[in-house]
Amino acid sequence: MYGGSIMPNPYMILGVLLLWLGSLVGVGFWQHGAGKVEEENAWNKEKASQEQKIASLQEAARKQEEATATAINEISASNEKDREDEKTKTNALIAKLKSNTLRLRDPGIRSSCSSVPSTSSGTTVNQQTCDGRLSTRASEFLLELTKRANQTRDQLTSCQQILKEDRNEKPSP
Repeated sequence: MYGGSIMPNPYMILGVLLLWLGSLVGVGFWQHGAGKVEEENAWNKEKASQEQKIASLQEAARKQEEATATAINEISASNEKDREDEKTKTNALIAKLKSNTLRLRDPGIRSSCSSVPSTSSGTTVNQQTCDGRLSTRASEFLLELTKRANQTRDQLTSCQQILKEDRNEKPSP
């Protein structure tokens, strides 16, 4: 058939080689596409897992922020109530002071005054200055100063409570 030649038809060999190379290229593209799809699927699963973790962490952070805000609001409300109570208490003390039912004294002044008659009238030296009593004006000043100092103390205590709450520390009793 081929005229006694041992060598088969070169076109046939070339055709088989091209078919074989074509199949290799086809399988390579198929494997590349399948690998790419598999890798994309793995990445998508990992991405979904990470997005789920992010969502749960964000929700936990929102809950923590809400709890902290609630605690801070409670501390602020308590501080405001304490401030109002302190103001009421100081105003009551000032009212008692003005009605002469409360007198403040200076403990450093000793009662060393003697009953010396005054030159203008026959009365003795004012007993208010001899027994160490403070004037009404000085007493009011001291009460107001005490009120402001107590308010400052309360504000600093509130700030400490807020910082401890913010840092999730247990407040000391």
